[in-house]
Amino acid sequence: MEDKLTGFDKKKAIIFSILCIILSRLLIFGIYYIQYKDVGTFSEMLQFGDASRYVEIMQSGYSGITDSDGLSSYAFFPLYPLLFKIIHIIIPINPYILAFFVSSIITGIALYVSFKYLYITRKSNTYGILFAILMSFGAYTIYNSLFYTESLFFLLLVLGLYFLEDKKYIKAGVCGAFLSATKLVGSLFVFAIIAKYVVEFMKDKKINKNTIRELIINALKDERFLIAVFIVPLGLLIHMFYLYRIVGDPFAFIRSHKAWGRKVDSLGLPHIAYSLFNYKYNTKEFAFAVLNVFCIFLTAMSMEKYKPVECVMCFLFTFTILAQGELYSIGRFIAGLVVYMFTLNDLLVKSIKPVKIIGTLVWIGIGIYGIILVFEKSWSMF
Repeated sequence: MEDKLTGFDKKKAIIFSILCIILSRLLIFGIYYIQYKDVGTFSEMLQFGDASRYVEIMQSGYSGITDSDGLSSYAFFPLYPLLFKIIHIIIPINPYILAFFVSSIITGIALYVSFKYLYITRKSNTYGILFAILMSFGAYTIYNSLFYTESLFFLLLVLGLYFLEDKKYIKAGVCGAFLSATKLVGSLFVFAIIAKYVVEFMKDKKINKNTIRELIINALKDERFLIAVFIVPLGLLIHMFYLYRIVGDPFAFIRSHKAWGRKVDSLGLPHIAYSLFNYKYNTKEFAFAVLNVFCIFLTAMSMEKYKPVECVMCFLFTFTILAQGELYSIGRFIAGLVVYMFTLNDLLVKSIKPVKIIGTLVWIGIGIYGIILVFEKSWSMF
């Protein structure tokens, strides 16, 4: 791996990652102090969306009680609240303030790992610099400062991809296991491992009628690959086993998602098309439909020869998102599932200077607007 990092500016990556985290968090606090300090305390302003549900899991575990709005804590995976339960024992402060600092630190580490990963795959320090800006100040990145799983998922995903680039399959598998204990879509990381293995196997090989047979035999003989593949679902399986023990239903987390209107749908495409052509009647749905189209566009643009693993993850995430049959939360998914942001970052880096500047400023502008909406307790963009 060291030979792939020749020319990597480690000092710049560390300093820039720290600087982005500090400045972006000062921006969040500055908006609060200027506009919302008389509305409530900073911790109260950070109590947005499902953050309170994660805090409840951290403090009381899975209650098994369905809330009055028809939602249940079963839908939320355990690793993030469990991590904070341990940290909260050591640092017993307000959980929302604790999350603001700890999630920011986790994000800072993820930015540094991203610097290294992007340098290995893109051969330039420029990609890491712009990516750090987009992931610190950009749209929906406020979630990386809340009591949400986004920051941990970010770190685990880039770590897993980084280990895959070095063909350290078992380490990548461990990251995948933690991913599957963080979000349901984390289980899809197993396909990133498979994709990487296939790409490495096919290098300098001519495809013939025996290629697939040789690939399967080779994979079944590779202990590192097999261990990695079987490790990834462990987080999900442990969560399912726990749910079976307390409620007798290992799929309770799926049934809980129905309260959000999430179900297997005809890829959600008819819903997107309808919302695009009926913008006069529901501007919010129109905006989310546009974001869905943007998501599909980024997925298509991820098909480049130097990043097949990212491409596979984009397609799987997009299929999962569209299969839910609802438009909302798509912006959060684009930012929080990271691989889309790699593609957006690539497009901006390769663009002419005016496009790069305007695109970056627009993404940052949406990010600032998102901070304001969180403090306003508004779901209009989420």
